[in-house]
Amino acid sequence: MSLAKRSSWRVQWAVWKALFHRWLDTKIGDHFLGPLWVITEPLMHIATLTIIFTFIRSRGDYQGIPFAAFFAAGILPYFIFQHTVNKSLRAMRQNKQLFSYRQVKPLDVIFVMAYVELFIYSLIVLLLMWVGAWFFNIDAIPHRPLEVVLIFILMFLFSTGSGLFCAVLGARWEDASTLIIQMPLRLLYFISGILIPMEALPMSLHKYMLWNPLLHGIEQIRAHTFDGYIASGTSISYLALCTVANLFIGLTYFSMNRSRLLLLR
Repeated sequence: MSLAKRSSWRVQWAVWKALFHRWLDTKIGDHFLGPLWVITEPLMHIATLTIIFTFIRSRGDYQGIPFAAFFAAGILPYFIFQHTVNKSLRAMRQNKQLFSYRQVKPLDVIFVMAYVELFIYSLIVLLLMWVGAWFFNIDAIPHRPLEVVLIFILMFLFSTGSGLFCAVLGARWEDASTLIIQMPLRLLYFISGILIPMEALPMSLHKYMLWNPLLHGIEQIRAHTFDGYIASGTSISYLALCTVANLFIGLTYFSMNRSRLLLLR
């Protein structure tokens, strides 16, 4: 009795599925409280900053949007980018045993890892929309949902391109790359419009901050989620252009170092 040969697509799908479960198990952990912690960690971050900024500003809204909803719409897409970049730095060395299987390629590891981050934070977004609408009577349903989905996909692809580049850096210069990447990540947290909208910043800073594609993504998510939100100067097209460029650079650099990644020790 001969075994039917699987098509290349079915083999690729099986690899992605196995890597998805592997990365999901790594994210959640073996403890039964793992899924709860994955959800509560960003919620605690949102709650803490909401309390601090509400106390500092003596008011709890931006452009009529409750600060918790405003902050959540910025920090959750940023977390997709941040966690993808951070995990990419160690991804090649942590998964080098898998490269002994010819079906598993280094590119698969980064792609699936980024998708796991998108999957988890998409679930958290849906949870927050339900909590906001049910408990706090906030109109959390995006008024232009298709555009919001498109922006999240672009943010996922942008994060993947950055992850590919950082994966090579982490494989070649493990310790140094972590220190080098952490500094820009912390800076991006403050210049991507997560805590303060563009409208609240001096006009003289806009021409510099608008080079940041993450700022465009975050502001456009708010503009298409909250009716009437002003996201001046930002656009989806700029984010899409930067995403294509970032993916091209990441894939090129990753492909140039593919043989080096397969020979990691």
